[in-house]
Amino acid sequence: MTGTLLAGALVAGWTPAPAQAADSATTFVTMVGESGEYISGGQADLWRPGAGEVSLSGSVDDQVQVNVAGGPSGDDFTFTFGAAGQDSLVPGDYERADGATGHPVLGIFGSGRGCTSTGRFTVLDIDPALTRLWLVYEMHCGNGSPAAFGEVRINEPGGDSDLLVAPDHVAWPAGYPHVAGRNVPVRLVNTGAAPLTVAGAAITDGAADFSVKSSTCGTLAVGASCQVNVGFTASSSGARSGTLTIQDSSAAGRHTVALSGAGIPGNTAWRMRSDRGDYIGGGEDWSYTPQDTRILASGDQSRIQASTEDGSWTADFEADSGRTLTPGTTFTGATRFPFNDATTPGMDVGGSGRGCNEIKGSFTVHEASYDDTGALEKLSVSFVQHCEGATPALYGSITWHADQPGAPLPPRVSVRTDRASYDYGSRAVVTAKVSADSPVRTLSVYATSPGGVRKLVTTGTVDGDGLLVVRVPVVQQTTFTVALDGQGQVPSTSATRSVSVHAKVTPTMQRYRSRSGRYYVYGLSQDAFIQGKVSPDHAGDCLYFRAEFLVAGSWQYPATTKCVHLSSASTARAYLAGNANYRGIPIRMRAEWRGDKRNLAENSAWRYLKFVG
Repeated sequence: MTGTLLAGALVAGWTPAPAQAADSATTFVTMVGESGEYISGGQADLWRPGAGEVSLSGSVDDQVQVNVAGGPSGDDFTFTFGAAGQDSLVPGDYERADGATGHPVLGIFGSGRGCTSTGRFTVLDIDPALTRLWLVYEMHCGNGSPAAFGEVRINEPGGDSDLLVAPDHVAWPAGYPHVAGRNVPVRLVNTGAAPLTVAGAAITDGAADFSVKSSTCGTLAVGASCQVNVGFTASSSGARSGTLTIQDSSAAGRHTVALSGAGIPGNTAWRMRSDRGDYIGGGEDWSYTPQDTRILASGDQSRIQASTEDGSWTADFEADSGRTLTPGTTFTGATRFPFNDATTPGMDVGGSGRGCNEIKGSFTVHEASYDDTGALEKLSVSFVQHCEGATPALYGSITWHADQPGAPLPPRVSVRTDRASYDYGSRAVVTAKVSADSPVRTLSVYATSPGGVRKLVTTGTVDGDGLLVVRVPVVQQTTFTVALDGQGQVPSTSATRSVSVHAKVTPTMQRYRSRSGRYYVYGLSQDAFIQGKVSPDHAGDCLYFRAEFLVAGSWQYPATTKCVHLSSASTARAYLAGNANYRGIPIRMRAEWRGDKRNLAENSAWRYLKFVG
């Protein structure tokens, strides 16, 4: 979990620890990096005289520099702190420390690393002559990035000559409630003249938010050190404070470390629902909260960017010229950002290695607020995106520190049939389904034939499993649509399923002399007529006829007519002229329909005949 910069004192709820028994001036600098933080490399460092170098320079009327070198990592850094404008550095809180005009200054660079940063710091004590300095700080390389945070304490009274406890105050970056922050090592160094024992370390105030994760402490020889690892998980939003109490055998008997942090308020989540056939979402549901990954958002009233820290998803939304990203505004006709022109809204949602070449979509800003510099502070946006002009859509809702929960996604509606293709006139079993999260439990089923209008089959309430089953006779290709009317509670949505239907081809033998078993009997001078009727009506289309002869025990010598056009009654016929060569030979004939966009190909049953005489 990575902290987010929030306004408010870094040391909210903090009061100084009581003076230790052997009071002395203390000097140290700590820096703790969250996972992925660039300057610190995500590590925790301590610089102090005797195990590194710490120096102080500059002026309270301009900027103050703290230089450190050595320490456990061997890194060297310069910390710069300054008040806004022409102000002098005095005790107090310094927010938005990014060095911009009218803003305080906070920067850390060294060991070949530096960045454009933003952050905040709280000066707890400072001598105008700069003989001493005490502050806590939090810095981000870019807004929303992981934090480096720690404490600077130089020549500050109130320490203990027997035991150095560093840091003396831990101020965590703000975190989402119930999401664990970075564990911070509190180092204990025996700076006295005799061994001492650390009997225990416990959270004596704020145990709902802070905890001792582990400890390596026991008996410390002179110059030896150990550490107590302390964790922070905000139990709720708002300022949180606590106390770590260390029991030891020094003259003081105990030492305390002030703990502070904050729980980020509001609603933060990233939810998406993808139609079957949608390329970006893959037909799946996607849901992220701060418990899953860090959700980032930034921007202004012209353009907003959002992403998940794990790199899975990114989203961009841009207003068209003359409009801004303000609450209650819907942007339709959006095309792919950043290739949209100034008069067209832009959007692009992608991730998991997938992106659209062309986008058509819309988005609605439900909630957005900005600080006095125009930077985004809160966001709630919902969107619909179609990739490559396809019908399947990606629906989504992104909230970031929003006052209200995100806009509801359309329920997932699906439709299936018991088969993919059917015989003419059979019944398709159509099963419509709505997801359990839908407050609306009524579905409508429609059927549409090629070139036809959509006709309502039924409207009904789903059962306890969210299902509505209906049996529908089918005679040609049919597209079933299941529609849910959101009734103002959720977005309306639908799903489709197309099935194919074979034509029905009925053969009729005509002008025969008699019947003998399955054979139609014709004279040698007769023509054997066969009529084919195609259902449903396909008047004007082609029907073909085929004849085969039973010779030496197998059907041979196939012969097929050219196209015979179906009449207005959807019938056609052909004949086989009688011939003495056919005398007594079993013959079979059938009609063949080769299919079109309305019906699949189908052949009639065989009809058997003989010529006699």
